[in-house]
Amino acid sequence: MKNKIKKAESAGITLIALVITIIILLILSAISIAMLTGKNSIVMKATNAKEQTERSNIIEEARTEILAIQSNQEGNITKQQFINILNKYFSNVSESLDLDAELTTKKEYGNHTIKPSEIWKGAFSEENPSKPEETIISKYGWKVSNYTTEINKTGGWRLFYQDDEYTYIISDKVLTDNPDTNLGDYKPGSYTSEYPNGSSVSEIGKKLNPMINSLFIETNTNPNITATAFLTDPDRWSKFKSTDAEFAIASPTVELFAKSYNQTHTNSNQFICTFETYGYKTNCANNWLVPNEFYGIYNINSSLTWWLSSPGSAGNNRGLYVFEGMGNINFYNVNNNFGDGCSIRPVVAIPTSTFNSQYASSLVNE
Repeated sequence: MKNKIKKAESAGITLIALVITIIILLILSAISIAMLTGKNSIVMKATNAKEQTERSNIIEEARTEILAIQSNQEGNITKQQFINILNKYFSNVSESLDLDAELTTKKEYGNHTIKPSEIWKGAFSEENPSKPEETIISKYGWKVSNYTTEINKTGGWRLFYQDDEYTYIISDKVLTDNPDTNLGDYKPGSYTSEYPNGSSVSEIGKKLNPMINSLFIETNTNPNITATAFLTDPDRWSKFKSTDAEFAIASPTVELFAKSYNQTHTNSNQFICTFETYGYKTNCANNWLVPNEFYGIYNINSSLTWWLSSPGSAGNNRGLYVFEGMGNINFYNVNNNFGDGCSIRPVVAIPTSTFNSQYASSLVNE
């Protein structure tokens, strides 16, 4: 009798254990199914990650094609060239090109929607950008002997870059904020109250920094943007402008620098600018800028550093400067004191027709 009772109890316990096991398995199955299905499931997350990767790859591939074109066109790209790139990846590109339109990728690139502005936010160049005659390019760095405005401070002026509209000349010297130059403090962060945000950037500043025009808005109060407003304010630097000149700014912008450099270095490394969150990034590595090459219009044989009139990408307070000691373009805090001598090299724009008729004959190879 006792044995029968024990067997019944054992059977009852086994049955309960079985039921509990089944219930646990059902719960685990439900959890597994939930993890594998639904909006936050593993499968969905993996799918979303795959789609995001594909989407990012398309954007990066298109940007790489843009850079390849720019490297052969002094940093420029035309609207039609951009459209041609988009047509490779998307099926509904309009010739009118709305940068905020949603484009659908072709089947071979998956099923993605991307706006052109996610790929490119800069300005487009003319459809057939012209290049000055080789005889002029070969004279980049030559002294413009009959342009004498503020010559006691600048040491003279040298030919820097020419296009159809303007010829740009650059100060022979780097100007520091010492009493000898009598030009004031070159600490852009000191002028925040005068240039409070991106809308303070002049039309000249926007024109010479076309790749990053989307940053020049009222809500952008980043220090490197207000510093760009300071450096590209033609009224502030007008003392360097003669009556024949159109405008003057504190120093070349990085895109202007790249255009000049690339025209004179066609068989070597090409200077490339890219647009990142806070401003420009360049590929200008150490020792690219050789001291006194082209009479030092890209670098001067000294320990000084000097601003470019463009914001840098390394942070919202970083400007770009020519680091002469290392021969490269680097980042610098626009709010810091310039213990290392970070200063300016004024640039003056003269209408090309005026330059060719009144100044070209005065170019001296010295």
